[in-house]
Amino acid sequence: MRASKVVAAIDFGTHGTGFAYTLVTPDNDDPRTRQMVSRYDWPKAPVRGAKTLSAVVVDRDLQPVAWGYEAAELWQLNSPARREDLGLHGYASAFKAALSSRAELRAMARSEGIVDLGSDRTLGRLIPSILRYMRDQTVAALGALDLRLTAEDIRWCLTVPAVWTDAQKLGLRRAAEEAGLGAADTIFVVTEPEAAAVYGILDADKGSARAVSRIGEHRFMVVDCGATTEISAFSGVFDDGKVRLAEIGAGGAGVALGAPDVNRAFRTRLLPRRLSPTLVEHLEREYRDLVSELEGQWEKARPFVAVAPGSGGRPEVVSPVYLDLTRLWPMVPAAVRRRLIEEADGDPRTLMLTAQDTQALLDEVIDPIVRLVRRVCDDLLQEARVGSAPVTAFLVGGFASDDYLHARIQHELGAEARVVRPTDPRLAVLHGAVHLGYNPALVQHVPVPATTPRQQVPARTPRQPESPENRRAVFLSYRRGVSWAMARLVRIDLEQHGFDVFMDVENIDSGRFEPVILTQIESRAHFLLLLEPRSLDRIGNEGDWLHREIAHAIAHGRNVVPLLANGTGMPRAADLPADIATLASFNALTVYHDYFPEAMTKLRGRFLH
Repeated sequence: MRASKVVAAIDFGTHGTGFAYTLVTPDNDDPRTRQMVSRYDWPKAPVRGAKTLSAVVVDRDLQPVAWGYEAAELWQLNSPARREDLGLHGYASAFKAALSSRAELRAMARSEGIVDLGSDRTLGRLIPSILRYMRDQTVAALGALDLRLTAEDIRWCLTVPAVWTDAQKLGLRRAAEEAGLGAADTIFVVTEPEAAAVYGILDADKGSARAVSRIGEHRFMVVDCGATTEISAFSGVFDDGKVRLAEIGAGGAGVALGAPDVNRAFRTRLLPRRLSPTLVEHLEREYRDLVSELEGQWEKARPFVAVAPGSGGRPEVVSPVYLDLTRLWPMVPAAVRRRLIEEADGDPRTLMLTAQDTQALLDEVIDPIVRLVRRVCDDLLQEARVGSAPVTAFLVGGFASDDYLHARIQHELGAEARVVRPTDPRLAVLHGAVHLGYNPALVQHVPVPATTPRQQVPARTPRQPESPENRRAVFLSYRRGVSWAMARLVRIDLEQHGFDVFMDVENIDSGRFEPVILTQIESRAHFLLLLEPRSLDRIGNEGDWLHREIAHAIAHGRNVVPLLANGTGMPRAADLPADIATLASFNALTVYHDYFPEAMTKLRGRFLH
């Protein structure tokens, strides 16, 4: 095989996808000074970054019409009739998640129109298409250099989750071959935590040998915070000019929470509460671009909120966030305007989010992440062969850019671990993959004899209980457009306490949805119904699935437990369809945000027995 002139990497992620490349030259042989190029000006992106949204709009033949943020805007801002006129027949985002063996990750995949992410045929079209799009973007960027490259001049490297099997990796290679990246057996595949670990080590103190040797002989973990949070533990050694890694515990640990969950809670819960539910509902229906603009302002401000030690030294958000309401101000009711002006100390056309508002949104997602980091760190410190050697935690991924998340993890680990956030944590996987594609020998996998059993957090695909009397089997029912984030928090808490929780997957079509969902309800002893404002708005509509789930649970004698959140009260029997009117008489549990752990303790101890 002839020598390559370019090494290019594609990081096909759940939330975002991007590329990076470097030229193979003597000047780039030293990884500490290697120059890499990525695209940062993706169309319609709310924040400048190296990735665009993993989203696509397709025509009636499943051929891509637009990608990324541009695709999301094209689909969301056009009515169904206008989409038809434009030849837009389907939309998908986060579709990589559809490949996961973990149910909560598969649930992140979204599709509308003709796109069926449960179909192997559909995924077999979309995945080669997004790789082809990234290949074309890379080639276009290289074209400006006038290198007169051929296909064989580019060595491609792809990233995959640590939990992917050899069969899944082979499938991605074949998709890449179909996309024109070269023969499947010439495409280099690396795991995301492995790439991030290399980037973190080389980035430490500009990648000097001295800095890497300080990490050598230590255990360290890569905390990859993006659309989800995944933690992988390694033993790292710097020996003879090479980084040597051994992964501890196959597959690592993870929680299906990340930055998109914070943004979703901002849009679906905080905005209606601060601007009024009626106004936000109108804006979402008629002016979604204005709501998206507000979300973009929030996303830009969120990583940089001021943080300071609070009670007991725990980091707290101490500065408000100001959002510009100029474009939608004419639609804001007069009474709401007066309140907003007063809250913003007389500043008109401004939505001021207090430090408490911001911290409450962040804590819902960050608290479970911090607990997971704590657990993995404790496991590493308890390894007998490490002794008193410190643990290093590399924070990578887009969410790792948030100062509050960084401060919370640093405070939690204290002196027990060295917390390192690379220069640009968003680039860790992508640029680490380029390093490995340039020199695969940079990492040598060496076996590490474990003195304690390897810990593996199992895939969270729900197991089938043996009988309806399985008292720790729970079905979690919720209105997906309203209670997505809260439902995840409830599920995470219950699973951490040994419960088997099933959350319905929102992109299953009705043909397959019915037997799966109804069977799961029948086979589980407990039926938790999460109710928030607007959860029951469509309960009387024909074909409403929340209605069907509740009715099926009542008809089969499940232990139905309503969970009331964000000020919601129990519905009256007269306001419910006849077949679920008895719901009004069931004992309910109110879940207050500030006392969420206490509510979960009460739920587990009094209601799920």
